Amino acid sequence: MIESYFEDIRSQILKNIKNANKTIYICMAWFTDSLILDELNKKLKEGVTIEIILLDHSSNKTNNNFLTGIQQLINFKLNLAIFKKLGGEIILIHDVNDFYLHSKFCIIDEATVITGSYNWTFKAIYNIENIVIINDEETSKKFIEEYKRIKFQKSNLIINRSLNNCNYPGCIGKVFKLRVYDFDNRTSQYYENYKDISICLNNPYEHLTLLADSEDWLSSLMQISEEEYYLAEQRFEGEINETTLQRKIDDEFANYLGSSNNFFTTTLQNEIIALASISSELQFDDTEILEFKIIWVHQVLKSHISDVLDASESIIEFIKEH
Repeated sequence: MIESYFEDIRSQILKNIKNANKTIYICMAWFTDSLILDELNKKLKEGVTIEIILLDHSSNKTNNNFLTGIQQLINFKLNLAIFKKLGGEIILIHDVNDFYLHSKFCIIDEATVITGSYNWTFKAIYNIENIVIINDEETSKKFIEEYKRIKFQKSNLIINRSLNNCNYPGCIGKVFKLRVYDFDNRTSQYYENYKDISICLNNPYEHLTLLADSEDWLSSLMQISEEEYYLAEQRFEGEINETTLQRKIDDEFANYLGSSNNFFTTTLQNEIIALASISSELQFDDTEILEFKIIWVHQVLKSHISDVLDASESIIEFIKEH
């Protein structure tokens, strides 16, 4: 079902946002309408997962002060810091340093697409504009693919700019730091032993380097998940969106590891940007099997980690040798 609108466009957008139950993915060149942001904030409080890809452009800002990291949100006309604090994800596309974003679309509950000429600004209310609202899962899938493509393109830029080059001869890959803990399946405790490993994204099977081998005391990382789950129960009054909850837990893991875990970062060289556990299980014949499991991955790296997961056996062998 396709509906076309040339008048009263803002109210149609607000109506569809209010009806969202699970997810809202927004890709918008210009966004300054605080009424729409207020409605998005309400949905975040209800546990809806919301992401915004937004053009980092002067039209969206009050000033262009040179700020880095999450502090740059202060420059925007909308109070995006509140949106971020409530659990929303923001990916800024710089109009000069990244690529020029001119798309205007929104996907709600992976079933409804809103797209057209209309930017989510106060000025657009008085312009001659249009939107179409498409209630179709197949069309929604195509727009989600495009959303992911833009997000991947941005994450790729961050990786190329902020990760170190692989030191293996002839390799042009980028390396990231993975921390691996010993884990006891019987007690659900992470032991004090861990190893920091440098892994190449281009060749995670062979290009691995041991960076640190430590036995510093660490509390159970399971406690982070338990505490965050309790807080989420209080906040959402028992109605927990698992994606939002996982994002909050991921942020706590990142904070624990001293990582940024957002798309505003510019320096990932020295940060731990993935966390894993290695555990052992005894079989009936008393042979030991080691299991490698990714616990947390930096937001920027999430769409690039599949090859590393495929190389888990190589990582286990590397750890056993060191």
